[in-house]
Amino acid sequence: MIKILVLFVSLFASVSFARTEVRCYDFDCLQYGWNYLDRDKGVSGEVSCLDSNCYNVGWDVFDRQGTLNVRCKGGDCFGVGWTESYNGRFLRDVNCIGNSCLRHGWDISQPGTQLVSVRCKGAGCALDGWSIFVPGRGRYDATCQERACFVNGWTVTP
Repeated sequence: MIKILVLFVSLFASVSFARTEVRCYDFDCLQYGWNYLDRDKGVSGEVSCLDSNCYNVGWDVFDRQGTLNVRCKGGDCFGVGWTESYNGRFLRDVNCIGNSCLRHGWDISQPGTQLVSVRCKGAGCALDGWSIFVPGRGRYDATCQERACFVNGWTVTP
C-alpha cells in the first residue's frame, strides 16, 4: 500500500513503512507530480501526472520495482475515485466518500484484502492531511507541509 499512502495514495499501499516525505514539483502536485522518499527503508519514487492533469486524468508512479498506473474514474479522480494497476495488472479500486475525496476521504478495495479507509482531517485533505486505517497494521497519518499538501507536499508517519 505504500504508493497509495504516498500518493494520498496513494494517494495513494500494503507494507509497513516509517516516515515518508513527499515533495511537489513546481509547487503543484496535481499538475506536475511529486517525488517521495522513505530514508529508513531506502524507498523512493517519482509521480508524473498524465497530460499535466492528475486531478482529471490520472498519474503514474515510478520506482525501482515497476510502475503503478492510476486512472481517474469518470474524469474526476477526487470526486469519483480512481483505479490502480501495477505493471499492467489490476490492483485496487478507490472510491471517494461523499463525492469528495479531498473533503471527506476515500476507501480502497483490493481483491482478497480488507477495506482500507482514508479519512480527511480537520478542514480537509488538501489543508490538514488525512489518516489511513489499514486493518491489522494500524493507522498512518499524512500531514500537509505548511497546510498545503498539493502545493508543498506532505509527510506520512505511522
